[in-house]
Amino acid sequence: MQAIGTFRHTLDTKSRMAMPAQFRDELGESFIIMKGPDKCLFVYDQEGYNVIAEQLARKSATSDDRNKQRKRFSGAFKPEMDKQGRFVLQQELIAHAGLQKDVVVFGCNSRIEIWDAATWDALMAEEDDADFDDIIW
Repeated sequence: MQAIGTFRHTLDTKSRMAMPAQFRDELGESFIIMKGPDKCLFVYDQEGYNVIAEQLARKSATSDDRNKQRKRFSGAFKPEMDKQGRFVLQQELIAHAGLQKDVVVFGCNSRIEIWDAATWDALMAEEDDADFDDIIW
């Protein structure tokens, strides 16, 4: 999967949100949402999730490694979309990402991220073109 694009959506009073149509095509019928770092959610297609799960499974030598696994896998789930592309987000994931009514859904190469819009806007306001100096063009 190569997810590209940024979309603004809303989380309704029933904890439902819509997956942008472009991403529905990329994700296919089944996808997984899990806690991401930095107060966001990560969305993977099945293949991408399998890669992440294998990477995390290989790192289980220490108690700290296993606790990291627990934090990443707890709350992960496969939502079911309705015909409009809406799905229900679990309260644990909403709380983890601090999601309010307005959310941002964007493609981040091999995954999709879901952010609270105010948190995302604040993060993007900090962006500086100098951040690109580390990228090899």
